[in-house]
Amino acid sequence: MRIGLVEGLIELAIAKAFACNIKDVREAMLLSADISHVSILAKNGSLRTTMMGPLTPFGFMLADTMFTVEEIADYYQKPLICEYKYDGIRVQMHKSKGVIRAFSRKLDDITSTFPELVNAAATSTSSLTSSSDCDFILDGEILAFRNDRPLLFQHLQKRLHKKNVTKKIIDEIPVIYAVYDILYFGEEQVIKKPLIQRKQILSNIQFKKPIINASYKIVHLVEEMAAMFAESRNKGHEGLILKDPDSQYQLGKRGRYWMKLKTELDTIDAVIVMAEYGHGKRAGTLSDYTFAVRDDSNNSKLRTIGKAYSGLSNEEIGEMTTKLRSIVMKDEGSRLIVNPEIVLEIAFDSIQKSERYDSGFAFRFPRIKYIRSDKTINDIDTLAKVNQIYQRQIHSVDK
Repeated sequence: MRIGLVEGLIELAIAKAFACNIKDVREAMLLSADISHVSILAKNGSLRTTMMGPLTPFGFMLADTMFTVEEIADYYQKPLICEYKYDGIRVQMHKSKGVIRAFSRKLDDITSTFPELVNAAATSTSSLTSSSDCDFILDGEILAFRNDRPLLFQHLQKRLHKKNVTKKIIDEIPVIYAVYDILYFGEEQVIKKPLIQRKQILSNIQFKKPIINASYKIVHLVEEMAAMFAESRNKGHEGLILKDPDSQYQLGKRGRYWMKLKTELDTIDAVIVMAEYGHGKRAGTLSDYTFAVRDDSNNSKLRTIGKAYSGLSNEEIGEMTTKLRSIVMKDEGSRLIVNPEIVLEIAFDSIQKSERYDSGFAFRFPRIKYIRSDKTINDIDTLAKVNQIYQRQIHSVDK
């Protein structure tokens, strides 16, 4: 990573070395997440034999963003599956012959962090299998949850950073795992089935708390979407996810089969590219962060869009300083150019045109909402999304 060697370049190298299609290499990587295994398959000319299986993580399907229920209804022109947009971490739960594993969006094994979920998954049963036990791969969201209300994301982050999860931590930061999709069931890969059929399979699995089957509604009218959005916000969630009932599961891809509806201006996931030393009480710590989003025309190109220095605690700034020093690409004295690894969720008041940053935009009053340790550079937002928000903002002012 320090010399700019990223997964995409390795995939291209494999395709060139073994004269195979780069699309086949990438599809095999999404299914197996094992570059060495994919290399051997490419050498043997058997990339298309790659199959999904339990206990091996793979790329998550991702959602695009729209800003109003009217926009979504006009785009789809059909009934949609409507779910709450949770403020947690995306997790795959795998179960095979009694072995259970949980994987994050980074495809890291986080099983030991949530022992209560492992215990609940072990006792799950289904009426669709000959034995009450069943193997599966689930997709869902883990969120900190107490008294029927979600807790702030920071509570969940505290737990993610614990190497030894004790009963005290479990009691202090209880969680639920809200399951909204199934990708493998019994001995069958089900990602090619329509979402509505995958939901039917899910409905026949009996989960024990703190695993729950995420509720959803089939909606069509703008009024129905608006009512459920208000309901979601009242319950402490971020907004809505609206999904095409006929959609297949698109591994590792972002598209308009799933659509996020959050708040008017949303937030942006960006990656730190430069860090500067603070002043006064923050002297000696890296507390000012310049961040960037992806260029749509070139996925490997990053475009700076702002700088933020508020939102983190002193403890988080200290941890951030240590991490940033470990990924330095160039030390310029008062500032460090760093490898783009640390993802931030940035909140802001508005977006304006600006020549200060090479994106052509700048955030007004940006602030760090969360350090998204569950995300990688592949998950950050694009310049197109920034432009969408900007255009929507202009349209709102005009009205």
